[in-house]
Amino acid sequence: MRTDPSFRGTTRGGAVVRRHAAEGDAHPVRAVDGADGESEIGQLKPQQFDVVVTTNMFGDILSDLTAGIVGGLGLAPALQRGPRYAMAQASHGSAPDIAGQGIANPYAEIMSMQMLLEWLGTERKDKKVLRAAAAVERGVREVIAEAKTLTPDMGGTASTSEMGKAIAARVAKRARRQ
Repeated sequence: MRTDPSFRGTTRGGAVVRRHAAEGDAHPVRAVDGADGESEIGQLKPQQFDVVVTTNMFGDILSDLTAGIVGGLGLAPALQRGPRYAMAQASHGSAPDIAGQGIANPYAEIMSMQMLLEWLGTERKDKKVLRAAAAVERGVREVIAEAKTLTPDMGGTASTSEMGKAIAARVAKRARRQ
């Protein structure tokens, strides 16, 4: 098995994936080979994994490839975290084909922020921040389920700001209830 030099001493290959725990198998793990890891994971059913650990470069490739499973890069939030710090950002690029049209899907940016709030709340054991993260997640889910203010990539006609404002209104409503 080839090994990505970045992972020497930490894993047996370029990426490690953990399958959903099966009954009686608390930590099933499968190592995949270095540079070919992203293609091997793509041939598997990625929804069967809870965790994929890889280098930044391979992780970037994997996140781009697997974003298609959920509907595209506009629906792919991301959180990069280490032992002390975290950074949240949407996985997508600049989308030059829709630049300036006001129709970009805000989901990935909003959910990236939600993931950062959840990480921060967990790290600091802050229940208020955890409640805020949960309110954002529920607000997003409600707007999508209602399907009235979705951007064109999701079959709607709403602009970026219209969808964002609908989500913000749901989050604010939930926050008032807490």
